[in-house]
Amino acid sequence: MPPARQLRLLFGISGARPVQPGRARRPRVVAWAAPAVWLLTLSCGAASRDFVPVTRDVRSKGAAASVAVDRRDYVYIARRPHGVVGLVGAHFMTAEAAARSVDRIADELETCARRVEQRRELAPGAIQLVAITGSRGMGEITDMKIAPGGPVAANALECIVAPLRASPFPAATSAGIPALAIEATWGRE
Repeated sequence: MPPARQLRLLFGISGARPVQPGRARRPRVVAWAAPAVWLLTLSCGAASRDFVPVTRDVRSKGAAASVAVDRRDYVYIARRPHGVVGLVGAHFMTAEAAARSVDRIADELETCARRVEQRRELAPGAIQLVAITGSRGMGEITDMKIAPGGPVAANALECIVAPLRASPFPAATSAGIPALAIEATWGRE
C-alpha cells in the first residue's frame, strides 16, 4: 500500500485524492478554527491595569458655607438678603459697567428669590457663568455650571439666567466683545 493511502486511512480521510507531483495541496481549514481563535483572543485581558486616582470629596453645609469667601477672589461683590453675586472678572468693559451689571443681576436675584420663596420653591444653590454681549446687544451665556439638583437649576434659570439674557450689555468694540464672569449663591440656610 502506498504511504499516502496509509496516512489517509490512519487519519480517517476517505476518498481523498492523492497529491499530484509538482502541485501543492491547499491546506484544509476546519470551519470552527477561525471563530475559536477569535474567541480566545477576545477572552484574554489586556496587560494594562485599571485604577481610579485618589480623590477628595469636599462638602459644604449649604449655600451659607460657600458665601464665606476671601474677598480677594472677586473684583466686586453685591450682597443681598437672599443671595450674593460676585464678579470674578470682566473683559473689554469698564469696571463701573461691570459693577452696574453685577448690581442689576443681584437685584434681579433678590426680587426673584423673594417671589420663589413665597411659592416655597426656593432651593439653596449656586451658579458660575460667563456672559458676553450677544448679537442683539443683550447678554448671552457661553459657559455655565449649576449646583446639582432640579430645583436649584430651576431657580438658577428663573432668577439669574433669564434676567441676564434680557438685560442690555455694553456694545462690542474693535478691541473685543465685552464679557463678565460671575458666581452667585442664594437661599442661605
